[in-house]
Amino acid sequence: MSDMLQMAKAFYADWRRYGKDAKKHDAWIRKHARNRGWSVNPRWMIYTNLKLWISDAEAMYGRRYCPCYEPSGDSELDRKLICPCQFAQAEIDTIGWCHCTLFGRGDLTAADYKRAEGRLMAEYRGTHIWSASPNCAAWAVR
Repeated sequence: MSDMLQMAKAFYADWRRYGKDAKKHDAWIRKHARNRGWSVNPRWMIYTNLKLWISDAEAMYGRRYCPCYEPSGDSELDRKLICPCQFAQAEIDTIGWCHCTLFGRGDLTAADYKRAEGRLMAEYRGTHIWSASPNCAAWAVR
């Protein structure tokens, strides 16, 4: 099966499992971004996947951990990893967007987010990331 077909199947499996939760997350994500003067990634597929990954983390661990991290078991560190993670503001100040590309500076365009996603994908290109999360099919093929 091609990677694209595998990714599409994983996305729709996750949407069936977490779609309602993802819609719930949309409200706090947008409110938080507005309160901080940030923007939210306008690219539907990426934004939806990020919401699904947050939903998966909440289902597994009881908290909305940043899609970039898995909880460590160290409660002090884990508090820093709750989305938006404690590193997001510094990343936005430095490069314009947070690592997972969920949030960015308020003036970013869809083209800026596409460029950010390209940088993120370049980090992982050629590497399958097999997450410890057995519940979220999309983690395995991103």
